[in-house]
Amino acid sequence: MLLLVLRLGVGLALAQAPSPTARPAEAAPTPGVEGSQAPGAPGLDPVPSSIRRQADELARAAAKLKELQGAEREKAAEELRKRAAAFIGNPVVPPREFDLAAFYTLTDAEQALVVSRAFFEALVTGDAGRVTEFAGLPFMLEDRRIERPDELRSTWAKHLRSKRTDLVTLYGVEVFTPAELEKKHGPPPARLRGWTWRSGGPVFMAVANLSGRAAVVQLRPAGGTWQIVAYHD
Repeated sequence: MLLLVLRLGVGLALAQAPSPTARPAEAAPTPGVEGSQAPGAPGLDPVPSSIRRQADELARAAAKLKELQGAEREKAAEELRKRAAAFIGNPVVPPREFDLAAFYTLTDAEQALVVSRAFFEALVTGDAGRVTEFAGLPFMLEDRRIERPDELRSTWAKHLRSKRTDLVTLYGVEVFTPAELEKKHGPPPARLRGWTWRSGGPVFMAVANLSGRAAVVQLRPAGGTWQIVAYHD
């Protein structure tokens, strides 16, 4: 079913290109467990209670898609897209090019994989605006905490210019729970212990192979999608 998402307009080739290494050349850094953060805090703007309620409603409508089939599910997905398009506030559904009916048949981990791969594909094109569309606040870039949308966009633009992303190739993405990532790659470096993930709610970590180097992001649920809330390479 994951491949169905790719064929129906998501445009995210989850089939991995042959990698020059069996895994990223550098062990992926693992975020720490200290501090706290409200789970599922969506979007790039302050979130008043009215918007949180709308986000919750959209999330419930998205969850119901898993129970539907055929034309009924397609109709419900289109209604969800219309509601999302009229939503004033924070991004709480997948990007427009995603096929919602297929996306919501996936498991949480598969959804996180689709979203994280789309994020990394935007990253290697150097598109700072597109990258921030996947982000939620507060956002941790390395060990820096960013809380304003204008600061996040300008910081990403500067960060990507310094990385020469035109020379970077995305070879693959893997998704882990925090415990799985720590078991595979060991404890986090001290500078990333500001990243929090065990303060409530589901969390995933995605590790990308960028030309043989590891980059890691943290994803949290927000409405009917997953948002990138931390990045390190």
